[in-house]
Parts: sequence; structure tokens; C-alpha cells
Amino acid sequence: MGVIGEIFEILGTNANNISLAIGVTRHTVYDWMKGRRKIPSERVKQLSELLKVPHYLFEKEGELDRSEKLLLLEVYATSILGEEASVRLKR
Repeated sequence: MGVIGEIFEILGTNANNISLAIGVTRHTVYDWMKGRRKIPSERVKQLSELLKVPHYLFEKEGELDRSEKLLLLEVYATSILGEEASVRLKR
């Protein structure tokens, strides 16, 4: 799946949603997910702002480590439940 696909999965989104949100084709997003194309820096910035995820995760190669997955889960929980969830997760 790759890092990009893993990020989208943890955050509960998909290539179609992302493509519509940032104005690229679904095919382009699939290429990023499969590592066939590098994400341009302006799109990394858009993704980072849209998903509230640090930009470096979209440029990472290999796999997400445990702390990065926990960070993404915190972002997801906060987006669903609000800031209160973030505080609970940190305890």
C-alpha cells in the first residue's frame, strides 16, 4: 500500500476524496499512493493542511513507525471527536 495509502486509510479517506479536495485526478493520487510519481511540493503542502498531518509524512519512504501511526490516529480522533479526544489520547 505504501505510506500515502496508509495515511489515507488511518485517516478514513481515499484517493477519490483527496483528488476532489485538492483538484487533481484520482489517477494522480493513485500514482502517489503506489510510488509511481513523487508528490510535488505544492501538493504536499495542500495535503498537509487539508489532513492536518506533518508534511514530512507525505515524503517518507518505507513504512510508518508506531509513533507516526499514533500521531495519525490522534489527528483522526480529533477530527471526529474534537479537541477533547486529543487530550484523552495523551493521558
